[in-house]
Amino acid sequence: SRGPSPSGGRGLRAGGATSHAAPGCLSAAARTRRAPPWRCPLTERVGSASMAALPADQTRRIEGVGMTPDEQQALWLKESLNAVKRAGFAMKRAIDGGSMREALRCASELLGELRTSLLTPQKYYELYMAVTQELLHLRMFFEDEVSRGRNVADLYELVQHAGNVLPRLYLLVTVGYVYVKVKGAPCKEVLKDLVEMCKGVQHPTRGLFLRTYLTQSTRSLLPDVGSEYEGEGGSLSDAVDFVLQNFGEMNKLWVRMQRQGRSSQRVRRERERQELRDLVGKNLLILGQLEGVDATVYAESVLPKVLEQVVACKDEIAQHYLLDCIIEGFPVEFHLKTVEALLAALPKVHAGVDGAAVLERFADKLAAHAASGEQGAAEVEAAQVYERSLACCDAIAAAESSRSRVAVVAAYGAALRLTLRCYAERIEWVDQLLSRAAAALSAPRDGESEGSASDDYPALERAVVALLTAPLDAYDDVLTLLELRSYPAVAEVLAVGTRRTMCLEVVRSLLKAQHAITTRTKAERLFDFVALLVEERADVPHGDEEDFEEEQGLVARMLLSLWSEDAHECAALLEVARVRLEKGGPARTRHTLPTLTFQALRLLRAVVHNPTPREEGAPKPLSAKKVLSFVHRTISLLHAQGGAQVAPVSLRLFLQAASAADEAQLEAIEYEFYEKAFELYEEELADSKAQQAALHVIVGTLCRARHLSDDSRETLVSKAAQYSSKLLKKPARARAAVLCSHLFWTDDEVADEGGREGADGGEEGEKGDDTATAPCRDAANVLACLKRALKLANAAEEMASAVGGAANEAISLYCEILEKYLYFFDRQVPGVTPAMLNDLMELISTDMSKLEGEVGEGTKASFRATIARVHDKKAAGAGAYGELVLPS
Repeated sequence: SRGPSPSGGRGLRAGGATSHAAPGCLSAAARTRRAPPWRCPLTERVGSASMAALPADQTRRIEGVGMTPDEQQALWLKESLNAVKRAGFAMKRAIDGGSMREALRCASELLGELRTSLLTPQKYYELYMAVTQELLHLRMFFEDEVSRGRNVADLYELVQHAGNVLPRLYLLVTVGYVYVKVKGAPCKEVLKDLVEMCKGVQHPTRGLFLRTYLTQSTRSLLPDVGSEYEGEGGSLSDAVDFVLQNFGEMNKLWVRMQRQGRSSQRVRRERERQELRDLVGKNLLILGQLEGVDATVYAESVLPKVLEQVVACKDEIAQHYLLDCIIEGFPVEFHLKTVEALLAALPKVHAGVDGAAVLERFADKLAAHAASGEQGAAEVEAAQVYERSLACCDAIAAAESSRSRVAVVAAYGAALRLTLRCYAERIEWVDQLLSRAAAALSAPRDGESEGSASDDYPALERAVVALLTAPLDAYDDVLTLLELRSYPAVAEVLAVGTRRTMCLEVVRSLLKAQHAITTRTKAERLFDFVALLVEERADVPHGDEEDFEEEQGLVARMLLSLWSEDAHECAALLEVARVRLEKGGPARTRHTLPTLTFQALRLLRAVVHNPTPREEGAPKPLSAKKVLSFVHRTISLLHAQGGAQVAPVSLRLFLQAASAADEAQLEAIEYEFYEKAFELYEEELADSKAQQAALHVIVGTLCRARHLSDDSRETLVSKAAQYSSKLLKKPARARAAVLCSHLFWTDDEVADEGGREGADGGEEGEKGDDTATAPCRDAANVLACLKRALKLANAAEEMASAVGGAANEAISLYCEILEKYLYFFDRQVPGVTPAMLNDLMELISTDMSKLEGEVGEGTKASFRATIARVHDKKAAGAGAYGELVLPS
């Protein structure tokens, strides 16, 4: 049979109608004779003359007048798909009848739908898929015809009589598939002829899809190693050349899309190009799947030609995408042999290409290989990845006229992350990258003076912060970061706000790693590094209040990292923190010193409850008294700087310290803490609500105190009772009186808990009596408090009756007092009798009936719940509940 000669044809020119057959197949006369009867050049389904004859509404519908762009696209696609279905049905009917000419005519008609320029790439793809689906039937028909004895070379010639270039080439590719499959001619000659002929379509979208069809059709026919078409049909180099040539032409068509149309449509064209990029990238995927393409072939024949295309196209979208395809489409073993070539191409691409992102993706692949095992790590190191990535970044930085500082810093950041993942132990390499980045940032650029802000500063800020935080993510120990001498130099380039951000990243990384700062030296260096966050400076504004509070909250959490199992070392850590935090001023210390206080109380409990046995020659154990002295100084510092604004917090901290001193059985220090708390109450708390809240904490702390002497406790309780009687409003005094009743009757369980531990961690002579004081049992004072509360509630009710509008609060007070009576009734306090409870329940019930409209639903619900609880206990026969009379 006749087939293409090695020389092949020159192919079709754009828009030409000249047919092309395999060389030697046609005579000169045959080339000039008229096309056979089935040739039917496609015209628009509705021509200009026909349009004039149509009704106006139908004309507007065809033209898409009055429709949104999406509706127009849907309409045009629907009409094209319908035409394809009709032509496809006719083609299959002709195939069933064995009519070659009719089948080709119908195929040419349905292929003519692909000549449209109206559809977007996404819609065109749907049309393309429908057309190629129909062409599968035609290809099977060609195979059947050849199997029955039809000359495939004649068929190859026959399809070239189609009237339009695009249908002709689709038909030619379809027959070419059969030509190669039946081995009617050497595979390499047919493939060469087809790839040259496809140059006849230069419209970007139509040309891309035509070459995609060529790629899909010939994918299984390439003369790859081990393929049935290898040998006479060609070699691996022929297959590679075919794919690369097709790739190059497709890339040119894809890039050409960007330069067509008006500048106002640039965004739309970029979006359409992104939709078509996979058509180009499939060629690289095919190259990566060829059996004969190994690392050597890739390095010598594939990558150089692909990179030549990438660099030559000078289009940032194409370059970025194709570089990604190279990295993802080929195995890491190939990349290890071509690290230098690939990285050398990055500085040559368009300045708009995100070289850092490409380098980052390349780094991810190499780092994953290095982490796969010892062999992978050795292969990565042998490839000299660090040296070559550094050279790549230096080359990018050297291109000052076209590269922004953002791109330079981002490139060094990508190389830094690669180094950290593959060579984390090489601190000097990490420091070298930071040094180069600092030099690039500080060097003056073309057209700008040193220190000017010609770059996009927010983007530069993000790039530098990413660069500085990479070591934080890689190293668990923050001190490793401080070993990088160039790290501060990079940070100094940034403005104050950005340095603050960097400091916050340091803190966040420390918290994320949950790493403890265990020595005084580490603590000093950490505070030096985050000094911007802990020290008050005139040139550092606080900024937004919410952001400032979040920032100081992170610093407070950082203080929890200051811990050592050695008590003396831990105390030194806390002292370092106190000295540094003192410089922060009242705005910062109100957030940080409370946390430091609780960390010191944590140390105190460790000293008291888990004492370390003293070995011979070891220093004396840390005493609880020294820790409490530190706590006292810290709280006093907080109050001295914050004044009345932090008085409620300082008061609570003194009470916490008093409770801790009670656990350590250091009565004198405990009493001093109570005195400081009471002093703050008297001098700083003027607001009634703040006094009430503080009184609750005072009473609660005193109720848990189990190592106070009787005299000390009596003095403190008396003072608290006085505070309760000096509140401004009667309801507040009533509630305070009820609260103070607990001071005179404490539970046995709390007493046992308080006396469970001794003060073994204190120095000799410090600790008090190992036995906790007995629980308080003063029924007379309990009754006195309850009666005083009732009297105040009654006065409040009388005032409400006189003034009006406050009846609900008075009855609510009665309900609270009833709850407290029941509390002490359950504990069988002498003097709390059923008669008292009956009278109080009757009083509340009567008042609620009288003031039905003024009592809130919450008060009613509370009283009903109390009565229901009494009813349940009475039914169960609990204690003296049987003597209680429930109101009707």
